[in-house]
Amino acid sequence: MNFSAKSSHFPQIDALRAFAMLAVLAFHWLPESMRILPWGGIGVTLFFIISGFLITRILLIDKEAYLSQKATLGKLYKNFVVRRGLRIFPLYYAFITFILLAYPNNSFIDERPWFYYGYFYNFDLANTHEWSDILSPFWSLSVEEQFYLFWPLCIFLMPHKWTPHFIILTMASAFVSRAILNPLPLENGILTSSCVDSFAMGGLWAFIGIYKANYVKQFTKIVTWATPVCLAIFLYIVLSGNKGLWANVFYRFLMSVPLLLLLIQATKSEKNKILSPILDNVFIKFIGRISYGMYVFHMVVPEKLFPFCMGLINRFLSITIHSTIIPIFLNFALLVVVSTLSFYCFEKPITNLKKHFN
Repeated sequence: MNFSAKSSHFPQIDALRAFAMLAVLAFHWLPESMRILPWGGIGVTLFFIISGFLITRILLIDKEAYLSQKATLGKLYKNFVVRRGLRIFPLYYAFITFILLAYPNNSFIDERPWFYYGYFYNFDLANTHEWSDILSPFWSLSVEEQFYLFWPLCIFLMPHKWTPHFIILTMASAFVSRAILNPLPLENGILTSSCVDSFAMGGLWAFIGIYKANYVKQFTKIVTWATPVCLAIFLYIVLSGNKGLWANVFYRFLMSVPLLLLLIQATKSEKNKILSPILDNVFIKFIGRISYGMYVFHMVVPEKLFPFCMGLINRFLSITIHSTIIPIFLNFALLVVVSTLSFYCFEKPITNLKKHFN
């Protein structure tokens, strides 16, 4: 396990991204009777934990360059923001502009465009509860971007000895945020202050992997033992429909602990005999690599593109699909095709520019 090498790649993380994406699809595409668990929340939380780990690891390595006087903090922050922007902004802005122009009646972007273009959409959605918006899943992209802006400054400016304490305090702040916001008529679970514990948990694992290698086994053991307890309480809250204060305060944390264990297993040098054959599957890892495009397109494909394609086909062939399951597989295949084209023809050529900002 080499967390301290910036060039290190964790291929099994792509598989985790795939699982996160599949969970989001299950929430939005499956019939309500089949959505026993909050798959959307599970998928998004896994994305947050992965982001917290990867971003914190990069920032800690960059900070070492600053401490050794190889780069200035200003340059490091600029490079980080530019590199993140090259990965996220082009597809995001292209797509929301497409929705604004082509399908304004399916979104509120024409009424309040500044929330969408300014990456503050989670605040708008938390207040309006307008989940019918075709862009409603983009609240999590707003949360991620807000995290990308403040977290580097915190990590860079924080004295090294205080960094782990700061990460733990960040986790604790999410509990406080959810407790304070709970009585308010807001979707407080989609506000950044209520989501930072998931990011921080991934960040804590990155810090331990780089600076506290002798604690890796101990930390892994703690998370492993905590997982069944957290999972049991989480399932009780979900299945019982408990919406009390303490359920809302600890809900995301309880969900995050088992997902953190998945991240630990995916990034450890020792292969897990049960998980590794799945996490090393070529197709699953490919889905993870194109997962950003899949997340961006996953609402418009079944609502707009699939009906359009079926309309074209029915001009020449009369096809009627009575099953509720077959369209899900067809939509998935179409989503993979669209996301693959987006990745290789649009996203990758732009992200290749990141090499100029190392």
